[in-house]
Amino acid sequence: MFEWNNKSIKWFCKASKSSEFHKKLALIIKDLIHEDSSILDIGAGLGFLDRELINYCKLIALVEPDKNAFSFLLDNEMPNLKLYNKNWQDYKNDNKQKMDYLLLSFFSRMDKEDNLSDLLELCTDSIIYVRNENHAENDDLINYLNLKNVSYNYKHYNLDFSQPLIGDEIEDFFDTYYQRKNKTELLKKIVKINDGYLYKNNKSISIFVIKNKNNEESK
Repeated sequence: MFEWNNKSIKWFCKASKSSEFHKKLALIIKDLIHEDSSILDIGAGLGFLDRELINYCKLIALVEPDKNAFSFLLDNEMPNLKLYNKNWQDYKNDNKQKMDYLLLSFFSRMDKEDNLSDLLELCTDSIIYVRNENHAENDDLINYLNLKNVSYNYKHYNLDFSQPLIGDEIEDFFDTYYQRKNKTELLKKIVKINDGYLYKNNKSISIFVIKNKNNEESK
């Protein structure tokens, strides 16, 4: 099971900077939001995506329950980013002011947990739901959204999130993230670079935009 610790934070920081993954993802998302909007990001992690998105909106509230990730957020605060160290359910109970958009970036299993209505209560416009296609089938979510009779659209993207490593990190990295996978196949994705190695990691993602029905009815 994934956890934020010194190793995972270090690796994540290096991969984000090297691949510019979050900068590229933010450029996609900025075209899905209107100017001067507010965003609520639940399960914000280290906040790399939010630090890029704040260039295209006026305010982002980051909700992250993990203490290690939240400590990183505190150490890297930026203007117009509000930080909350709690789970999203507690945030929902404590904060009555809704944001324009709810951002779910590699977070949430709404079709499994059947909590779409609760999530929609957190925003006035739309949920922007970024999903890793390697970890979750879209068919189940599509069926769920159709059953809920909500308006949505989605697109597929491929973005690089390759991981820079030094030689003595390779085994530890695979043991941490890929215990159940064939390491021989994983090693085929390792390439030599000037100052170490690079684990080639192409993320196939879907971005769903799920409209708040109440917002649509008010137009």
